[in-house]
Amino acid sequence: MKSVVFFIIILTLLNLSAYGDWPGGIRGAVTDLATMKPLQGANILIDGIDRGAVSDSSGAYIITNISPGVYDITVSHVGYGKKIIEGVIIKSGEVQVIDVELQEVAIPFEAVLITGLITRQPDDDPVPGITYLQPASVKSTPGALEDVFRTVQALPGVQTRSDIGAHFSIRGASPGYNLYIIDGIEIFNPYRMYGLITGFNPELISSIELYTGGFPVRYSDRLSSVLDIKYREGKSDKPIAGSIDATITNASVIVEGAMPLGIRGSWIVSGRRTYYDLLAGLVLPEADEEESLELKLPYFSDLYSKISLNPGHNQNVQIKMLRGWGGTLLRNNSIDNVNEEVRIYDENSHTLYGFTWRYFPDENIMVNTIASWYGYHSRSGISGRMIEEDDEPPAEFDIYSGIKLTKTSVTSNIDYNTGNRSILTGVGVDFISSNFERIFDLPFDGPLYFTDLRLASFLPTDDIFKDLEYTRSYFYTQYRWNPAMRLIVQPGLRFDYYSIIPGFYFSPRLNISYALDDRSTIRTGVGRFLQSPGYEKFMWQHIPFSRPEMDFIPGQRLHPEEAYHFVMGIDRWVSDATYVKVESYYKLFLNLLKPVIVPGTEYTSDPVPGEDGNYIHGWTFPYRVESDSLTDLPSNDGWGYSYGIEIFVEKKQRYADERLSGWLSYSYGIANEYYHGIITPALFDRRHNLNVALNYRISGKFHLGVRWNYGSGFPYTPAVGIKPRIRMMKGEEENIPEIETIGESGRVILDPDFGDTMNRNSARLPPYSRIDLRVNWSASIFGLESDFYVDIINLFNRENIITYNYTINDELEPEPSPALLLPFIPTFGISVRF
Repeated sequence: MKSVVFFIIILTLLNLSAYGDWPGGIRGAVTDLATMKPLQGANILIDGIDRGAVSDSSGAYIITNISPGVYDITVSHVGYGKKIIEGVIIKSGEVQVIDVELQEVAIPFEAVLITGLITRQPDDDPVPGITYLQPASVKSTPGALEDVFRTVQALPGVQTRSDIGAHFSIRGASPGYNLYIIDGIEIFNPYRMYGLITGFNPELISSIELYTGGFPVRYSDRLSSVLDIKYREGKSDKPIAGSIDATITNASVIVEGAMPLGIRGSWIVSGRRTYYDLLAGLVLPEADEEESLELKLPYFSDLYSKISLNPGHNQNVQIKMLRGWGGTLLRNNSIDNVNEEVRIYDENSHTLYGFTWRYFPDENIMVNTIASWYGYHSRSGISGRMIEEDDEPPAEFDIYSGIKLTKTSVTSNIDYNTGNRSILTGVGVDFISSNFERIFDLPFDGPLYFTDLRLASFLPTDDIFKDLEYTRSYFYTQYRWNPAMRLIVQPGLRFDYYSIIPGFYFSPRLNISYALDDRSTIRTGVGRFLQSPGYEKFMWQHIPFSRPEMDFIPGQRLHPEEAYHFVMGIDRWVSDATYVKVESYYKLFLNLLKPVIVPGTEYTSDPVPGEDGNYIHGWTFPYRVESDSLTDLPSNDGWGYSYGIEIFVEKKQRYADERLSGWLSYSYGIANEYYHGIITPALFDRRHNLNVALNYRISGKFHLGVRWNYGSGFPYTPAVGIKPRIRMMKGEEENIPEIETIGESGRVILDPDFGDTMNRNSARLPPYSRIDLRVNWSASIFGLESDFYVDIINLFNRENIITYNYTINDELEPEPSPALLLPFIPTFGISVRF
């Protein structure tokens, strides 16, 4: 019924579209007059209506939704003379083709024209929930360590529980529901060094788009948000150029230039490496006489290359490669006894190969085809051998977990645009192969029991070797048109087929915008969003899914997780450089994957009245009680919702001599989830979140930046009492529970008791507040342009709490001890360009 109503609405609006005076548009290409090479980043501005565009890597641009009339058009580019085209006639429903050739001239740096257009949402885009982040902001935001994800955390709707890692949540949802894309290619693992940094080099980025909800049909297989990052092409205006950057975390080198032998195009190569492990090798003490220590602190390296070719004004070909690897290692063995050794290791690697072909058959059609291969491999574990008794052979053990993921993809779409209406149609297929291994090689037989602080858990120690191969096929179409002069309607339909849970799935989406005037627009979005199961999802959702069989319960199978987004916002350009957006949202999450819960038992003990709880006689003999047991099998038992309102105010730097730029974002949101029979606050439920990020140009060489982040406390589960630690001893016929004590002292090992599920997330951490400061200054070293910075994290050394660790005090009560986030940390870096 819902589908029928949806199509009736579409047909009705189609009939309305037959009336009215249609807007028109212009499109074309900007090239160098002397070399005829395309110019990327040229600004095309329609005088009088403050509307424009920026040329892409092939020099192409398009501006739509222009009311019929006569206009003057200004085209400019850094290092080229400005060109004004007068008397351009825009006719109803037609798109004019205007190619522009610019002549290279010497222009002072202060003459850089309007940079703000690069991050302005097109007037004919009805999609809400989009925030454009300038790549320069990644390099200048205080406290972000020049990292994309840490900069994104200062945008509206984004929260993070830890400022140590780069993981983030969008509008209260799990980070596992975020989609990450580089140049149209999905990335499974964007984190490096346990989330300390991410795999995106800010020196390579040309644009960053964050969709916090209601995203269009070309994006799929994630429930919450999309971070779409595009890497730039190499500079084509000189044979060779480059830069060297060094920060407190890593160093990178970039070399780029125009293609040789007169070939139209460019190339770029970069390398990056962290150096914690190298510095550690200089300061760690040498091994002593009794032990040998091998230590590699977390490290990460990557290599990237991209070739861009322009066979003609109507084609662009890109070939790219990204390769990265990293890990950590700790090995300790006794020199006196070669039979004793412990080795802890973690290794990972990722590889991406991509091919992109863009073709413009005529002025109204663009064909975009992408073929790619992506692979991710991670392995971690602990192994070794230990002497238990002098007359016994060494006991060897090996606990290993590894995952391999590969994805081969082919996708193509056609964008047909006539100014007042456009059709986007795409098709693609992903071939995913995953392998999961878990090995428990222990010096004893039988199951291994874990006692969770809230639920009894049972995890079998059987070795697991699981291969899973499946495909994701899809087709989507999107229609955008203007039923009235200021109204834009964009319905979209998406069909997905997931072989892992065989079936076709339908996702309708609808975006509508209405321009109140030339500066103010209302944008709305509703839609259904799906996320298929798979290892590439499970590993980021912090759920122990090691055996994701899809038919583990007779007569039942898994379904895709699903979400429904309802988003409405209004944005206004208060001036040419000041932008304000207010947006509200509601998200409903259904069929969320949670571990299967089966009836089970656990052992507990009660205090004996009048006896000392430090010793065994202070507790009753352990007895069995009914309890829920978590398994490592997934089910669709979870659901949740989030809603809120966000305010975003941005002052853009349009000219080089403008002093102040930055933004303010405020979010109020509520995120709840269904957890084992009750509704509780979600892990990322932060009610209030304020970010202020400002940059001030003191002079042409000095810039000062400050960022303040204030957030209300996240939920956490407090301890409600204490309990003795109970372990299972191997008996002749069955395992026997025993209260664990410390050696022969008889003192009981006591643990905090976190109660049942009703106590989950029942308390709040104190508010979070952090101020970061950054100073940048420019200089010339041996004729090379250089930038230096000093960045101070947590300027006032505020003690922000991430959680509480509990100890048992003398009164046998749980005593919380705060675990703190980052303290006062000064950082510095340098960038040299040649």
